[in-house]
Amino acid sequence: MRKVHVHGGRVYLNNQPYYQKLLLDQGYWKDGLVTAPSEENYIQDIQKAKEMGFNGCRKHEKAEDPLFLYWADKLGFLVWESTASFWSFSPQSAAVFSQEWTRTIQRDYNHPCIILWNMMNESWGGSQTLR
Repeated sequence: MRKVHVHGGRVYLNNQPYYQKLLLDQGYWKDGLVTAPSEENYIQDIQKAKEMGFNGCRKHEKAEDPLFLYWADKLGFLVWESTASFWSFSPQSAAVFSQEWTRTIQRDYNHPCIILWNMMNESWGGSQTLR
């Protein structure tokens, strides 16, 4: 269990100010493209990041494998969850985006490591969505 909130421009984790030192994790693997070759690879990836002083990651344009999220929960590693953005806006791209986000949130909502749902990368496809 955990509580995350923002107050006065600061992020709090379990009612304590928490400075996030995050990696931008694009999740590429030499032998698996966007999926780690083994469970041990996910564990080592998180442990190495923590050894370097990072306490979490922002996933870039991908919803992460639930096995990674499981180990992030177990090892105390924060995650900004993401999914692929659409490059340009159309009603079809918006519908696919909404469906993918709904499935991702339904699948991953119960992982305490996830403290933020990162819905769009930069302004990709965003200019028309704000009109």
